[in-house]
Amino acid sequence: MRDQFAEHLQWLTERTPGLRNVTATEGAMAVQRFSRLQINAEMEAQSYAIHLGNFYDQAYLMLRSVQAPVSISGGKLTRVTSSLYLLEANQPDITIEFRK
Repeated sequence: MRDQFAEHLQWLTERTPGLRNVTATEGAMAVQRFSRLQINAEMEAQSYAIHLGNFYDQAYLMLRSVQAPVSISGGKLTRVTSSLYLLEANQPDITIEFRK
C-alpha cells in the first residue's frame, strides 16, 4: 500500500509541475488571499497587463492563452498544458508579453 501511494505521488508530481505542497492551514490562507483579490486585466497589443487589488504578498492564478508568453514581470509562469499556465504573482502589477 505504501509503494502504491509513493507511485501515485510520483505520478502526480510528474503530471502537475506547478502543484504546490502546502499544509491544510497554508491552503486555507491561500484561498482567503485569492478570494479577497480584485483582478483587473487588460490586453494591450502583444501584452497583458494585470493589476491585483488587495494583494498581500503573493497570489496564484490560472492563465489560458493560445499565444505563447515570452516574458513576464511581477511574477512567474509555469506551463501546465499547451495553453494553460500557473501564474505566481509576486507583485500587484504583472505584465506578460506574447509572441507577435
